[in-house]
Amino acid sequence: MNEPLASTIAFLVAPIVAAVACSLGADGLGGGIDAGLMTIAVFSAFFYLFALPIAGMVGLPLFLLVRHYRGISLLTSSVGGAVVGCVAALVLGEGSAPSARFFAFMSGTGTLSGATFWLVRYLCMRPNYSVEPTPGGAAHVRR
Repeated sequence: MNEPLASTIAFLVAPIVAAVACSLGADGLGGGIDAGLMTIAVFSAFFYLFALPIAGMVGLPLFLLVRHYRGISLLTSSVGGAVVGCVAALVLGEGSAPSARFFAFMSGTGTLSGATFWLVRYLCMRPNYSVEPTPGGAAHVRR
């Protein structure tokens, strides 16, 4: 798969991790670990609507900067995710300073999302070594 498509898929998948983590941490809203699967799914879809634009507005420039210097790795993706999580904590703090617990939760969630971004991008860009039959009946490895 080509690099732009792999990166696009990774940008769409990574906020799902943040949305699920936020729905599991939303005890006060009726979510949380004890909530039912349907409640967690609804909360995750709701939080995804917030996570995707924040990841795009903050994560995309970070990604383009790091890619320019050819430094995309698990570490840089995780640190970039933590930065996105910190910005999300500031945005969702509604004008007041977020608590240290909320700030740590959001940066940890961002770190997980950044690692997910790297993993999805890595798996999408792996070379394909599938075996295809040839007209003569023998198989060869496609690279």
